[in-house]
Amino acid sequence: MNYNPTEYTPLLTPLHLEIVLHYYSRTIDMENSNAPATSEYVKHLLREGILEDTNGHGPTSYKVSAKGEYWLMSLLSVPFPYQSWNIQWPR
Repeated sequence: MNYNPTEYTPLLTPLHLEIVLHYYSRTIDMENSNAPATSEYVKHLLREGILEDTNGHGPTSYKVSAKGEYWLMSLLSVPFPYQSWNIQWPR
């Protein structure tokens, strides 16, 4: 199956997180913003309302929207998994 981002919504990938975290925490545009995958994912994040276009009214081309900030904080609030050992001794 060939990947075509216009046909379906891609699953959450590390690149999605990298883009959102970049525009949440930086005041410059991404270095590789012209890369095909990055530009397609930015378009996807714009369609979903996670990013907003600044139309040249800011230091970056995009900013994280209120919806994007809420989504990001929801992701960051998920606790790290942990492992515990449960040993049941025979009686």
